[in-house]
Amino acid sequence: MEKSKSQVSLKSTSTTTKEDKKFTREDLEKRRGPLTVGKILRAYRLGNELTQAQLAKKIGVSVQNLSDIENGRQKVSPEKAYKIAKKIGHSEIVMVECALNEQLKSCRMEYTVTLKAA
Repeated sequence: MEKSKSQVSLKSTSTTTKEDKKFTREDLEKRRGPLTVGKILRAYRLGNELTQAQLAKKIGVSVQNLSDIENGRQKVSPEKAYKIAKKIGHSEIVMVECALNEQLKSCRMEYTVTLKAA
């Protein structure tokens, strides 16, 4: 059975069970707030034990720019989100959705965008 792109699988560290725990994007957003490009980049960086300088170089931005993105002080265009996703091996659809939704929120527009591949 193929896993939905909107699900995240976390392997249990418990020795009593070997089942995977599956969380949908909605489950994660209830726990951590709306998914953003900055949250994705920070999670990727920390999960891969990278410094901001290392990740900034990998995605082609300055360290200050990466810090601003991670901390929500700067938004990323949908085009840049797509390019970043390809460079780090993340879902392009999720990154572009996040970028678009962040732009809508910053304009105080109460809409959300959900994308699917053409």
